[in-house]
Amino acid sequence: MTDIDKLKKAIIEICKGKHGKAVLLAVNNKRDYKEIASQAGCNNNQSSSLLNTALTFGLITKEEGIWRKTPEFRRLKVNQVLKEGSIDIPIEKKIRVQKIRKKTNVDMVKKDISSYFLLQFSEIPHPFSGKLQKIKVQDLKKATECLFTNLECDGPIRLNGLSDRFYESFSAYFSSDRIRKNEFTNNFSNMIGCFEPYVKKVTAIKTKNPEEANPSLNKDMISKVISFNSNINNNNDSYWVDKPIHEASLRVVFPYRHIESHEARSYTLFDMERVVFYLFASIIFINLNY
Repeated sequence: MTDIDKLKKAIIEICKGKHGKAVLLAVNNKRDYKEIASQAGCNNNQSSSLLNTALTFGLITKEEGIWRKTPEFRRLKVNQVLKEGSIDIPIEKKIRVQKIRKKTNVDMVKKDISSYFLLQFSEIPHPFSGKLQKIKVQDLKKATECLFTNLECDGPIRLNGLSDRFYESFSAYFSSDRIRKNEFTNNFSNMIGCFEPYVKKVTAIKTKNPEEANPSLNKDMISKVISFNSNINNNNDSYWVDKPIHEASLRVVFPYRHIESHEARSYTLFDMERVVFYLFASIIFINLNY
């Protein structure tokens, strides 16, 4: 079964199938989906498989302990296509699922990430003051290995697809044609969308408690993975000039973490490149326990 076929099946099941209804009913009521599935006469393995598929393709997400359909899922106009008896996946979804997955070689992507860290982050400018922070080669290598470990280790079930999503997003973003803005903004949105799930997974790893990854990203969660004493919601640039570079870097990324591709079309190339640069700078600082 192809990725597109899996995606079609997941959409249909979530909207019409008893397994999908069992999953959504369970999570919306903060109950174990296996218990609901059993009561509804569903096979637990099928429900679990559907849940993982929906998570992998970004059809559902968990916010403040409650599972919800994502904006990406709602844009598929599922009710309309179900009435017509067919599923038509938007072209940008086909590109993301088929084209990007087809060309992604995890080992090659990991080598690219390692090279990117070493080439670009030996000196990181403070995003609001310009002051340079030097990072030793051995520390960059440590941060890189920590990234791979965090992505690939077990974590909360809803974050199990994060490693594939991260590697695919990195590959797509850095191979994007900057002239084709629609494609580039889509890849930007996918890349920046990995930020919050990564912080949540690291939170679960460091606290050894998956439930710590349930709330929406906020200062309290950030403080569990890195020293953070500032107001992450402060949007005044002057406020951040004298703040530590790791706190300022996180602030650059924070407002963009839920940006959709259509929202990013008004951004300049410089804006997007800057945000992604500080996304990776933030990951480095988190992994080095600043």
